[in-house]
Amino acid sequence: GKYMFNPSYSPENSPPGFSPATIDATMDIAALKQLLRNLIHLAQQGFLNRDHIDKWKSILDNLPDYQIDEKGDLKEWLWPEFKNNNQHRHASHLYPLFYEIDPEFKNNKALQQAAITAIENRLQYRREKNGGEMAFGLVQLGLAAAHLHDSQHAYECVDWLCNSYWSPAFTSFHNPGKIFNVDICGGLPAVVIEMILQSSCETIELLPALPDQWPDGRIKGVRTRCGVTVDLEWSRGIPVKANLVAQDDRKITLRFRDKEWPLDLKKGKKIEWKFKLH
Repeated sequence: GKYMFNPSYSPENSPPGFSPATIDATMDIAALKQLLRNLIHLAQQGFLNRDHIDKWKSILDNLPDYQIDEKGDLKEWLWPEFKNNNQHRHASHLYPLFYEIDPEFKNNKALQQAAITAIENRLQYRREKNGGEMAFGLVQLGLAAAHLHDSQHAYECVDWLCNSYWSPAFTSFHNPGKIFNVDICGGLPAVVIEMILQSSCETIELLPALPDQWPDGRIKGVRTRCGVTVDLEWSRGIPVKANLVAQDDRKITLRFRDKEWPLDLKKGKKIEWKFKLH
C-alpha cells in the first residue's frame, strides 16, 4: 500500500550480499519527502499552482516510513531483507538531517536515537583509520549530529576534519594525507556554523550544538535560511549579543534552548540584540 523506489541507490554502498541496485534506499525516500514538502510550502505561499497540493500530500502520505533495525540503527534501506553495512565512508541514510531535522524525526525520540546510533556506528569504522577515508563522509556525520544537538559527535567530526585532512601548506585531502580534494573546504565550515547557529525560513537557533571545548567565541557574517545575516558572540556557553541584518522586511523568532524572542526586522537595518536570560 506504499509507493516504492525500484531500483534505488544509496550512494556507493550496498547491503551485505546484495547489489548496489536496491529497493527503497532511505536517502531516495528522504529526498522525495523533502521535495514534496518544499513544493507544498511554495504552493501555500502562492509561488506554485495550489491545484497540485492535494496530489503532493497524497504522495507524501504514502511514502514508506523511516525504520530502525533490530540493533537500534537507522536503516539505510527500508526493504526488509537488506541489512546496514556500516563499514563505509558514506552516511547517506542520514540525509533527513543534513540541512535541518526532518519533520518525522523532530518529535520522534526513537528515530533521533537511531540516527545517533548510526553516527556512532559509522564513526567506529573511522576511528581505527585516523578518521578513515573521504573527509566529506565526516561532514555528513557532523551535520547530522549538529542538527540532533549531539555536540559530542559533531565535535569529534570537526576534530578529525581539522587534524587529519590538511597538508602543511593547507591544501586539503580526500583521505588522511592522500588525494587532493576540496570537499572539506566548504564542508568543515558548514559543520562548524551549524553547531553554532541553525536556521529555517522563520527561526534562528543559537548555539544548538556548542561543545564544551568552545565555551567562548564569536562568529561573523553567517547567512541564514531566513534571509538574515548574523554576527554572534558568546561567553561561558551563553549568547552575549547578536547583530542581525535582514535582506528584506520580515518577522522571525530567535531561539536559545527553551527561550524564544520574536523579532520584527526591517530591510538593511541592523539590530543589536543583547541577551538577558534572567
